[in-house]
Amino acid sequence: MSAVWNVGEIQKRFIFYRNTMNKKVFLYFHFKATTKEVFYVGIGIGKRAYRESGRSQLWNRYKDKFGLLVEIIEFFDTWEDAKIKEIFYIKQFGRIDKRTGILVNHTDGGDGSLGCVYNVGKKRSSEQRQKISTALKGRKINPEAVANSVVAKKINREKRKLEGIPRKKRRLGEGELERLQTVNIGRKLSDERKKSISEKLKGRIFSEETRRKNSEGVKRYWANKKQAA
Repeated sequence: MSAVWNVGEIQKRFIFYRNTMNKKVFLYFHFKATTKEVFYVGIGIGKRAYRESGRSQLWNRYKDKFGLLVEIIEFFDTWEDAKIKEIFYIKQFGRIDKRTGILVNHTDGGDGSLGCVYNVGKKRSSEQRQKISTALKGRKINPEAVANSVVAKKINREKRKLEGIPRKKRRLGEGELERLQTVNIGRKLSDERKKSISEKLKGRIFSEETRRKNSEGVKRYWANKKQAA
């Protein structure tokens, strides 16, 4: 038995295929087939919305458990417009890993790692490290991909500033702080390196709070050094 589509559905599908053939960027939602509840928000071109490869473990668990429905929500002329909408909807629905909502997304959107929750302090086995090393050997880095990554990081920094999101400080593991404090002791800088640091610091104005923190840090350093002696 053939499917019967109304005129509105035919027009909608025609617009979708025309836009995907023209490589237009779109925003898409993934829904649970059982409850019609959205669980993922993404952007892409072509068949990205329907691809199941390259998804996270959490996404795959949800797809296997609840089934999958895909819907293209909106088309855009530029990636920047799509990124803004993606960030907006992820913020609206909230993320499971941050305990703010219902999405399985691991970032705040914008085609980057903004707001990504990392496995801080997670230790990899020797076998895992060997596999990663083998996979990366001989890998050629695309200069264009590096440039795009730099641009994405700059965009994310600007978004953080606009939204007032503070930079997250990485938690140091046990003994890591002591290692970092002693790693540069006795290290000699070249004249070229000293000149480079000097040029960067020229004309830099520190706030009262920054000067106070620097002063307290120096005092703690010398106090700890005296105690160790």
